[in-house]
Formats: sequence, C-alpha cells, structure tokens
Amino acid sequence: GLDPSPYLLWHAANKYPEIRFVQGVAEKTPFAQQRFEGVSANFVFHEIPPKYSNKVLIECHRILKGDGLLSICEPAPEQFYRGYWAMFKQFGLKGLYFRFLAKRVFEPFVAAWHKKDYAKWAKLHGFELIKDVTQMPVRYLVLRKIEQPTS
Repeated sequence: GLDPSPYLLWHAANKYPEIRFVQGVAEKTPFAQQRFEGVSANFVFHEIPPKYSNKVLIECHRILKGDGLLSICEPAPEQFYRGYWAMFKQFGLKGLYFRFLAKRVFEPFVAAWHKKDYAKWAKLHGFELIKDVTQMPVRYLVLRKIEQPTS
C-alpha cells in the first residue's frame, strides 16, 4: 500500500499487519521498474490535478510488468450531475444518499476526471482500456499495459 500520509499508513498497518505499507506519492513511487503484475488505485485520480493524473499513469506504466493490469476505482459521475429525483428513481435511497453526499464534499478535480476520455488517456500512456463499468456509487476501469507511453 502507498500513501503520502503517515497517519493513514499507521492506521492501515494496524488494521492489516500482513500488508507492507510505504509512504510516498503515486506519481513518483519508490518501486523498481516492472515490479508488479497489477496495481490498484482507489479514489486517487479524482483527488489530484489532471497534470498529476497523467504522471501517476506514467508511473503505473513504469512499475507494471509486461501486460500488467491497472485497476482504477473512482466515484461514479451520476451522483455529481443527476438530479435527486432521477437518482431516487434509478437507485432508491442509496441514490439519494450519494447525491446528497456529493453535494456536500469538496472535490475540486472530480469534474475534470469525469470529462476525461479514458480510452484515449490510457492509449496515450501505453495502456489499453479493457473494462469500464459503473456500479453506482463507483466506476471501475481496468487498463492493460501494452506499449511504451507516447508522452
């Protein structure tokens, strides 16, 4: 596990002692080139400025082996842009809850994340988008490393 916060790493290590946690940032990890077969980024990309999301993807490409996989989980766009009634009709009380929550949290980069063309972004950085699934309240993307990034 990787996180810049020593406080969060301390909590994670106490809860999951069998996992190794490292302090650092996703755009410049301490890991060796082609170290992992898979990387998972959960609620990372919508929290960072777009220029850093590109750097994180480049770093993931660097630390992934051959045709390694990158799994990304981020907030689904529906909860930020749909009205309350539409959310209730489609998702029931869960939809109302997440719509209400989305209006009350400060997410300065979430709109930029949701506007991204994920397939084009992936290809630009040497990945292929192989899965894009929304299961409110999250959206899952799976990217496969395919080549050297063009950027």
